[in-house]
Amino acid sequence: MIASGLLFALVAMVAYAFWAIGAEMATRTLAPEIVAFITYSTGAVLFSGYLFVRPEPVEMPPIGTAFGFALATGAIMCIGTLTYYRGLQFGDPTAVTTIAAMYFVLAALLDIMLLGNPLSTTDAIGLALAALAVTFIAV
Repeated sequence: MIASGLLFALVAMVAYAFWAIGAEMATRTLAPEIVAFITYSTGAVLFSGYLFVRPEPVEMPPIGTAFGFALATGAIMCIGTLTYYRGLQFGDPTAVTTIAAMYFVLAALLDIMLLGNPLSTTDAIGLALAALAVTFIAV
C-alpha cells in the first residue's frame, strides 16, 4: 500500500515539474489568466473523461461540510494558480517555482497546527532542510 502511494507521489512530482515548465513557456507570450483558464479547462475535460472510465462508480456526495471544503479548496487553488502564473510572467522562473513549491512545508505545518497531527523529529528535520534548500535555490 505504501509503495503504491510513493509511486503515485513520484508520478505527481514528474507531472508537476513538467506543468511548471509548460506554465513558464506559456506565460512568456500569453497572459497568466489565459494560461490558467486553458490549463484548468483542459484538466477539467480530461478529469471528467477519467471519471467515466475509472473502474469504481462515482457518486455525487451530499451537500455538506466536505463539499464546502472542496469548493473552498477550488477557490484557493485558483488564487494560487493565478499568482504563480503572474510570478512566472514577471519574476525569475527558478525562484518563483521553487518558492511556490514550498507549499508542502506550509501544508505540513498547517496540518500539525490545525489538524493536530504529530510532528516527529525526522519530519521537523526534513521540513527545515527543505526550507533551507529552497532558500539556497531561490536566492
